[in-house]
Amino acid sequence: MASTHTCFEIVHFAFLPNVTLPRQTDAMNELGVWAATQPGFLSRQSFHDPRRSRWTDVVEWSSLDQATAAMERSQREPALAGVMALIDPATLHAGHFEKRI
Repeated sequence: MASTHTCFEIVHFAFLPNVTLPRQTDAMNELGVWAATQPGFLSRQSFHDPRRSRWTDVVEWSSLDQATAAMERSQREPALAGVMALIDPATLHAGHFEKRI
């Protein structure tokens, strides 16, 4: 049965140490442009922790199914390969949370 609740995708990560903050910001913008074209996309906010040089991305989707499908597509999307290569995979933590209240 398909989910009918909106879903928040929350992703915490750091870029590789050699990636400058301006390049990180450009990469985050590239991710946002791509996400906005995906089915079920509602909104996105990105936050940077300058003390730890980490990012938190919060994307709202129409449903858990659409959020999951978009995340899977992002891993295979040739246009995002360059951005994904800049992210330190050891720091990547992601979750999908359905809005219930």
